[in-house]
Amino acid sequence: MKLTVTVIAVLVAVASAAVADMRQVRLDSGLTLIALADSWSDISAVSVMVDAGSRYDPDERGGLAQLTNEMLFEGTRNATWEEIVDDLDGLSIRHGALTSEDFAELYLTAHETEFDTAIAWLAEFISRPAFDEGRLDLEKETALRLLEGEMNHAFTRNYHSLSGLLFHGHPYSRPVLGTPESIRAATRGEIVSFYEQHYGASNTIVVAVGDFDTEKMLARLEVLFADYPDREVARRETARAESGEPSELDVYSDGEDGFIEIGFLGPEIDSDDYAATQVMISVLGDGPGSRLADRFGACGSAKQSVAGAFVSVRSEGVRLVAYASSDDIDATFHALNDEFEGIRAVAVSDVELEQAKSRIATRLALRMETSKDKASAIARRHLLGLQSNFRETHFERLESVTADDVQRVGRTYLVNPATVIERPGKPPRRGI
Repeated sequence: MKLTVTVIAVLVAVASAAVADMRQVRLDSGLTLIALADSWSDISAVSVMVDAGSRYDPDERGGLAQLTNEMLFEGTRNATWEEIVDDLDGLSIRHGALTSEDFAELYLTAHETEFDTAIAWLAEFISRPAFDEGRLDLEKETALRLLEGEMNHAFTRNYHSLSGLLFHGHPYSRPVLGTPESIRAATRGEIVSFYEQHYGASNTIVVAVGDFDTEKMLARLEVLFADYPDREVARRETARAESGEPSELDVYSDGEDGFIEIGFLGPEIDSDDYAATQVMISVLGDGPGSRLADRFGACGSAKQSVAGAFVSVRSEGVRLVAYASSDDIDATFHALNDEFEGIRAVAVSDVELEQAKSRIATRLALRMETSKDKASAIARRHLLGLQSNFRETHFERLESVTADDVQRVGRTYLVNPATVIERPGKPPRRGI
């Protein structure tokens, strides 16, 4: 117990220091710029995160958010893709684009000696994209390969189905990548329209993290992003998905083992219940020592190759997911539900409670090791509307979670599940 308290206390101190070293300015255009001085590494990072995730995709046109974000790296009005590659060749600069249901992110990392070049290029990418037709064709091919890979993996293909059940009728019910049909049908005009409707100063955060003077960095960012569009962006107001009646979907595959995923709607991320829900899920299925790992790892005749549970955070609430694969999928289904009932019925032990807190604290610390991790986390918290001291407050809430809290959130949120069961073989023939 003392070790866990010490780890969390250190994380609280680190989070407090980070807030103290952070400077923020909101420009007249509405663009928010944030600089965090961090001397722990000579690699600096800049993240540009936009409230333009796949929940803004038009109905039946899934994948536009993903394609638009990826296309921002594919050439600008001032430089072709080939010219960009030539200019960056031999430098330490690394880049990436990430799209979720909520947000679209572009990021660059670079050695501190080349960081000014990196942020200049990132400002160019997002402010003056060309959306070249030939590069779009290549991005569509890449998206189709990624989607094929997801559908060839039991966890991700069933996760798509689970989201459809859990968020029926809600934008979160759609895959971020879209469908093969919507990807192939996407046009340059639709990409340009999505960018013009959803990329603007008022819904964008720019975060730089590195070993620099924060005031000078903010001044530099203001100059570089001066041409970023200052326009009214389209907002999509969606009601928070509510837990409905339990739902179940049976599908069939050619594999030897079955696969099952069970999902629940959880609390808001800024809720007092969020920390307790994290602890509950860690007790349930967060790696070695968790209940699912212990139960399935010591199972009798059934062969479980994987089992676990996790929390997925979204702007409109948290989703809770448990999963397992097995050659006896019906027995596994009942075993998972036994574990849910165990959480609801009996308070967790002190040992389980402390082990769960320790796992969470360690994982959170590892996730904030790099400048890129820190930049992305800061940008995401701001777009989620969380306070600058959220991380510090969350660690304190985590430390105070009790066994009664875990049982209470189990009874509150482990209800009305959505279930996807993938069975090996062909579906049974139905009589007339």
